Amino acid sequence: MICDVAKYQGKIDWDKLAPSLDFCIIKASGKTTDPYYARNAAECKRLGIPFHAYHFFYCKTEANAIAEANLFSNSVGDSEPLFYVFDCEYDWGVRKENAQRILDVFEKELRRLRGNDIRIAIYLPQEWYNNWNLDLDRYAYLWIPGYGEKFRPKFPHDMWQYTDKGKAPGIKGGVDLNMLMGRKPLSFFTTKADNQEPAEETKKEGGTTMATKKVPSKVLVAELKAARDRKDGYIMSSRGENPRTGYLDLTVTKVRSSWKENGYYYTQYSGDKKKAALKWRKNCTRVWDCNGMAEGIYEIHTGININTRARHNYAEWCDPKGQGQIPVEMRVPGAAIFFGTPSSDIHHVAYLIEPVKPGHPEGDWVVIEAKGVKFGVVESRLSDRKPDYWGLMTKYYDYNDAEGDIPIPAPVEIHLGDRQLMNGCEGNDVKELQSYLIRLGYDCGRWGADGDFGDATEAAVRKFQTNVGHKVTGIFTAEDVETILKMISGEEAPVEDPKQVVIKGGQCYIRSEPNYTCKKLGVARRDSVHEYAGETTEDGWVKIKYKDGTAWVSGKYAKLVK
Repeated sequence: MICDVAKYQGKIDWDKLAPSLDFCIIKASGKTTDPYYARNAAECKRLGIPFHAYHFFYCKTEANAIAEANLFSNSVGDSEPLFYVFDCEYDWGVRKENAQRILDVFEKELRRLRGNDIRIAIYLPQEWYNNWNLDLDRYAYLWIPGYGEKFRPKFPHDMWQYTDKGKAPGIKGGVDLNMLMGRKPLSFFTTKADNQEPAEETKKEGGTTMATKKVPSKVLVAELKAARDRKDGYIMSSRGENPRTGYLDLTVTKVRSSWKENGYYYTQYSGDKKKAALKWRKNCTRVWDCNGMAEGIYEIHTGININTRARHNYAEWCDPKGQGQIPVEMRVPGAAIFFGTPSSDIHHVAYLIEPVKPGHPEGDWVVIEAKGVKFGVVESRLSDRKPDYWGLMTKYYDYNDAEGDIPIPAPVEIHLGDRQLMNGCEGNDVKELQSYLIRLGYDCGRWGADGDFGDATEAAVRKFQTNVGHKVTGIFTAEDVETILKMISGEEAPVEDPKQVVIKGGQCYIRSEPNYTCKKLGVARRDSVHEYAGETTEDGWVKIKYKDGTAWVSGKYAKLVK
């Protein structure tokens, strides 16, 4: 739970509230110091609750801004909040053309008083986001109100105040409640800046300046190709998450609330776009947006979140860089091309992969991009694109021949049970599952155990779940793995020179061919005995003598005996 409190909540029982809180935002000042700030901050420190402090803006002139900054600083005292939040609401009353200037004066004075390294966030009404021309990227996080799903913000932001009538233990009456909405992890909001893994140009370690971790560009290219080959999807503000859970780690099964079907990442769309978004949620392995591909791949290989936008990628990550079509000498795998002009309006980025004709970088290039919610991750050609800018993302990626400080990861052999399997998954574990299903008599489609979890495999999983009495979801869970492994391990060793076939586990159809789509010739009853015709397919189908010829029964029911 994330709540923000002020004098209106009265005397809070923090011992009751603490177990429910992730962090808290406390009003420090407005026209005067909030009478409960000192107590609230002290209680948070006593109980180890991370907290931020906010000031409610009233200042309309530069002189007022300096005075209010001093009031904010004096109100905070030595309480050491993690963030200082500028609470800009309708009561502020400033003219919009003066707003940024007043904010700048307030910030300059606050930093003079508290130090240049303090982290400053901003709370802003939705209507001001586009209409007031504020420089919002300078703030550590953007906090937006909107009470109820109907008024959920539809633009990028870091935290959503979704109600002013929430209930929390230890607080009498209503309280504002919030949820994280952007890419910043909870740890960003709850730890000091020097306790976080930095994504800056350098970091201090034992007094020595250490270079930022760089991922080899060949790793970036390999991951981009993998996203294309998996047919990954697109969701705005995503960076490679599992679209069903919201986690980069595909083995995590817990679901973040904002990634549920009725969560923010899907309700930000409507109409056909929402249908497309939900299709990605059902069918693909990961989802990305355009700059999220570079961000997410970096985080997957370093554990460091470098959240930004495409225009900041160009401005801050790229060196060398330039305008127009990328020059031949700069066409290397992993180079970025940007769209939107001027550079402050860049809204899209794509990535060069390899020359269409090997060994001819002067010619056309394969490009991979997360194109949009209706397209997903796609391949295109440089000749079909008209970039406005280009750059090598050398702040975080190494374009030299050297491996850099992060080796290319060896292929990971994933085995059945290492993760949940669902439609859209690929890999050795899928192939393992398919081979077991086929051995048990289930049809995984014309391609058999090909390692690609498609519609036929999902249908087989659903039939398996039905037959063993599990919840029928089409998603192969740990419970399903345990059951199928017991069934497989319970199979007896192959019988040498079998003579007969006994039908076990129920009755089944006798068929003209070893598959489920051919002609049904009759029914083999449970415990009935048939003469073995000397052939068993790789899929487990057993050939028996039937009437004046031969026929087939599923290996799911057939047991070979002497």
